[in-house]
Amino acid sequence: MNRSTRSWSAILRACSVTVATLSVALFVAGSERLHAQASSVTLGSTGVTSAACSLGLGRVASVVPVNGGCVSGPTGNGVQSYDVEQGKTYTMTLQSVTDCANGGTDTTIEVMVKNSQTGNVCYTATKVSTGTYTFNFTMPANACFTSPIQYCTVGCNASTGFKARRGDGQCFQTHLRASNFGPGCSNAQRDEDCGNCTSGPDSDGDGTADCLDGCPEDPNKTRPGICGCGVSDADTDGDGVADCLDGCPNDPSKTSPGACGCGVSDVDTDGDGVPDCLDGCPTDPNKTNPGVCGCGVSDVDTDGDGVADCNDGCPNDPSGTTPGACGCGVSSVDTDGDGVPDCLDGCPTDPNKTSPGICGCGVPDVDTDGDGVADCLVGCPTDPNKTSPGICGCGVSDVDTDGDGVADCLDGCPTDPNKTSPGICGCGVSDVD
Repeated sequence: MNRSTRSWSAILRACSVTVATLSVALFVAGSERLHAQASSVTLGSTGVTSAACSLGLGRVASVVPVNGGCVSGPTGNGVQSYDVEQGKTYTMTLQSVTDCANGGTDTTIEVMVKNSQTGNVCYTATKVSTGTYTFNFTMPANACFTSPIQYCTVGCNASTGFKARRGDGQCFQTHLRASNFGPGCSNAQRDEDCGNCTSGPDSDGDGTADCLDGCPEDPNKTRPGICGCGVSDADTDGDGVADCLDGCPNDPSKTSPGACGCGVSDVDTDGDGVPDCLDGCPTDPNKTNPGVCGCGVSDVDTDGDGVADCNDGCPNDPSGTTPGACGCGVSSVDTDGDGVPDCLDGCPTDPNKTSPGICGCGVPDVDTDGDGVADCLVGCPTDPNKTSPGICGCGVSDVDTDGDGVADCLDGCPTDPNKTSPGICGCGVSDVD
């Protein structure tokens, strides 16, 4: 512990005070910054106890060389640092990233490696498992001091995201520290020379010496920028997101393809949860394809007859789809086969009649003798002069010519009112003695 650190510790222990918010920046060894932040912490003879932490839950689990670079650490009782070699590429693994990225389930997140000398650089980290992400980063050749890690940033904006903590989960940050190594990656020495280089090799021939070139092998860049060395920071569609981070580099309205793909809006006009590009009825919240009835009209089949109501003339009648002669809900059957459905036939079982008429169903209304009275109502259907047999029977008149009260058909002397039989003297002559 250096002199400055001992002085602060002694003062705080002596005071034994409770501080609501503590943010100490101790400038040690050439202005390298060590940060310790906590809320409602108690300082005294027992040390520092944290009740809350302003850092993210994500922690730096490992830093592994990709192309033979050196690494050591992490070291530090508070802020921990990994010593890494300038100009080399490493794979970093972040764990416990559950405070963003939909609980650590998103496929990718943005991670920022911050450095006041070489500038902030953002990378895309890929999910390995829930809450665990990995990405490759290159330590700039002219890097110095330390580089904090910030994850779940948006648009490479340093005011967004969360600061990564130590691998053991304690409330202290993890930094990358630019260092020089001895043979066999031994004796790591932090690099705090931020600008004494004036000349030297220029590997990429861009006119900037490697010691001053943040991308010594990229002739088009001298700083990693947003996309890193070897990748252009161009923003083709001018939407403020570099092509390397833009899933739709030619679509100024989108940075990821979404459901509809680049160049097509993901808007959902009817709010049914299906974007217009996939919705066959984009203005009908109840349908995603026209179906039988078309957009805006329900395909419901109320009576379950297999014909949608929109095409069913009788939507509540499962036995018919058109009203027919009888209307919906009434059968159009023609029992007697006379061409008139039962619903309109007064005699549904009589093929010769559609109404009962004078004689009723099943009996014809014919008037054989043409006397104006149907046969069914007349006792002498073949006698136009009689409707009942009377005294003399059908076909014989009941007339009483001589008016003696006996019909001619029964009167032996039909013209003699005094006799009904000829007797001894004959009709017209009295048999008086």
